[in-house]
Amino acid sequence: MKAKRAKRAATALSGVLLLDKPQGWTSHDLVAKLRALTGEGRIGHCGTLDPDATGLMVMLVGPATRLSDNFIKDTKSYRARICFGTATTTDDAAGDVVDSSPVPATVFQEDWAHTLLLQFTGEQDQIPPDFSALKVDGKVGYREARKGRPLQQPARQIKVHCADLREIDQATSSWVVDFTVSKGSYIRAIARDIGHEAGTHAHLCELRRVASGEFDLERAHSIAEVADTCADDPLAIADYFLSREVLTASVPEARLNAAGIAGSRVGPCVLTIGVFDGVHLGHQALLKEVANRAQERGLLSAVLTFDVHPNATIRPSHAPQTLMSLSEKVATIEACGIDQVIVLPFTHALSQQSATEFLLKTMPTVAQVREIIVGSDFRCGKGATCGSIEMQEILDMEITVFGQEVDSKGIPYSSTRIREGITSVTSLER
Repeated sequence: MKAKRAKRAATALSGVLLLDKPQGWTSHDLVAKLRALTGEGRIGHCGTLDPDATGLMVMLVGPATRLSDNFIKDTKSYRARICFGTATTTDDAAGDVVDSSPVPATVFQEDWAHTLLLQFTGEQDQIPPDFSALKVDGKVGYREARKGRPLQQPARQIKVHCADLREIDQATSSWVVDFTVSKGSYIRAIARDIGHEAGTHAHLCELRRVASGEFDLERAHSIAEVADTCADDPLAIADYFLSREVLTASVPEARLNAAGIAGSRVGPCVLTIGVFDGVHLGHQALLKEVANRAQERGLLSAVLTFDVHPNATIRPSHAPQTLMSLSEKVATIEACGIDQVIVLPFTHALSQQSATEFLLKTMPTVAQVREIIVGSDFRCGKGATCGSIEMQEILDMEITVFGQEVDSKGIPYSSTRIREGITSVTSLER
């Protein structure tokens, strides 16, 4: 009987991380490094880079790997150096030189070069390099090429959105060109074909990915920077995750929720946790207390709230009417002086966590908490009693219970009371 494969480790981490891949690393080297740093086995990426190439890699951590199809089809942008006069086995500098030829003088004429590049824009058929990971009849291209029997790769349709000449270097017989291309395009093959069209040979000398879809290299971090940060605290990698606000440009809210995306982690902060449906006067008093306390201590003020309402997950048939949209709620919370709002999808998995699991596993991935202020009716974790009691036992930090705000009649403000008021008014109108 075949032994079952061990399941990869899972953590509370879920996010999208932009890395600047160093030269000499394979794409899988980055995956392996992140697994070692975090203990999280579910790590992937959206588009490989050859070992000699550098630049942007979109890495997916934890349940965020479910979002790969949202990014994999994105256009990619590169800065490439094309060297004329020689051809290599791999169509780039990693291969052995297999052919050479003189470089025509026209290659160094700027107008002629621009005209040639125009021929390589738009939709076109491209024959992939012999050394590629593509398969033909179950055989992998680079494996067969290493054996000296390259596969007959069928042409694939690609699109070159732009090919902008940046530099002509006559000393090295090279061009620097900025390309933006569709998914599956090989810049190596474009360089090879440009050489043929120029009446000589050519290969790709250097390649750097500068953008992928909505993401650019300016937001990327080095693997050394991430490794140093995570050396003592593996969860600190969440400090580098893209925020939900950035991700919504490419991913629908529903998919972010399904992947458990909370966004990038908040730095040292005073935190409050709650649904905050309606952000009524009682909520506002609590939020202002958090903002004031954070200012006194020189910390950030942060709110951890949820999308959707917990009852919509735990007891869907009893899910209450929401008083605000998520965007309205976040805006109203921020208007109370809060520095950052963390939106945590309230999934079934989250609903099953105990207070200990939530406080020691999930919460550290979204905030570096120095003090917690909660309402007197706050509950934390499945089946938990008043959260502040359990929290005090679990966490070694200051926890303040903020008393309920009441109206002129001494009645506490609550979302339930507001809903009842709305229902009464609606009934009278009918």
